[in-house]
Amino acid sequence: MLYEYRVTCDPHYYGNGCASLCRPRNDNFGHYTCSQAGDRKCLPGWTGDYCTKAKCLPGCDEQHGHCNKPDECICSSGWKGKLCDQCERYPGCLHGSCHKPWECLCDEGWGGLFCNQDLNYCTNHKPCKNGGTCFNTGQGSYTCTCPPGFNGTDCENKLHRGGATSKSPCDEESGLCKPLDQCSSRPCLNGGSCTASDTGFSCSCPIGFQGSQCEENINDCPDVNPCQNGGSCVDLVNDYKCQCVPGFVGPRCDVKVAYCLAKPCANGGVCEDLVNDFICRCKPGFSGKDCSNDIDECASNPCANAGVCQDLINGFKCECSPGWHGATCQEDIANPGNMSRHVSVRVEPDSGLNPEHVIVISTLSIAIPLVVLIAVSVVFCAKLRRKQEQRRADDEARAQNEQNAVHSHVVKLGDTHMIKNTWGQQGGGGGGGGGGGKKVETNNDLCYAKSYYI
Repeated sequence: MLYEYRVTCDPHYYGNGCASLCRPRNDNFGHYTCSQAGDRKCLPGWTGDYCTKAKCLPGCDEQHGHCNKPDECICSSGWKGKLCDQCERYPGCLHGSCHKPWECLCDEGWGGLFCNQDLNYCTNHKPCKNGGTCFNTGQGSYTCTCPPGFNGTDCENKLHRGGATSKSPCDEESGLCKPLDQCSSRPCLNGGSCTASDTGFSCSCPIGFQGSQCEENINDCPDVNPCQNGGSCVDLVNDYKCQCVPGFVGPRCDVKVAYCLAKPCANGGVCEDLVNDFICRCKPGFSGKDCSNDIDECASNPCANAGVCQDLINGFKCECSPGWHGATCQEDIANPGNMSRHVSVRVEPDSGLNPEHVIVISTLSIAIPLVVLIAVSVVFCAKLRRKQEQRRADDEARAQNEQNAVHSHVVKLGDTHMIKNTWGQQGGGGGGGGGGGKKVETNNDLCYAKSYYI
């Protein structure tokens, strides 16, 4: 006899036995469609086993950038640029660069915390006039050694009568010269305003700076660090900000980053926020950082005797070769003495059952019902036997009654012999009217004997 069959799987189920599930989706748990064979095909811009990992912008720095959707490059704290490959300089750094975040490595000829002090002022600006010689004094300042007949900060003043100085020629008729303007050299730094006086000048500094020439940036960070959770205070101009450690945000680094809001755990995993990280508590059968890896229970080759293993969710199924069956194809169909072959056991991961346990369980599952069946049979047979004995006793009693009736008729006709039924009497010197008669016993009752005399 030849026969054939055709299996039509329900929607989203594929493969032999319709055991493979593939449901197209485009959400936080995956971005894929399904092929004709039930394989997941990632949508453009996504990758991974369940297509949950976005492909970032090509060239995006893997260490300093990440993405939540395709062709995106989100920079980590301290990095910038389209590809997150440029470090953030120390706030306020003017003439400097960095190799890592929050550095201020001064360019050649510049110094100070913010690289705003010109160390080669003489070379770069040549401030000394009228043949004066310039000397760098550091901190962005200089001095000029003037030739004879000149003085001033930049040797800009020519000496006239009595050593008086003037920016312009003195009035020869009156002999008077204008007072020296000390603010002409712009000595006040960082936007400070200069006020000249007879003894020199004074600087009025903008908010955030101090010093005789407004050269010092006031440290606006409080004595007690206002930044929480390990954040560091960064001084700005008349302000400060908190540089937070990874995992915290906010003006005072007091807000913990909630990674679980993005629902990173796939396949029903439960997300738990950590410091600058998260962990997924995966359901049985899945593993990985985001529970996106389906554990291959067939990796340990559980199917014996050339059986073919089919991976399921949190389990496996063995397609046994001819002559073998069972959960792991270890039971020989041709061996009738193997009692365990009549019991089908589904092997689950980490069940803790070995072949000896399976045999014991199989034996008990057969022996216990058999003992119960035998006990029931014994009780039934005992009751049946008792009923048969009672029926036999009843038949003998009826026969005895008929015999007594016959003998009573004979007595009436004049027979000298009389039969008297003595049910329930136990011997003695003969019953009344039947003394000296022959005693006959019958066992018509199961509980005690009955007797009569003839």
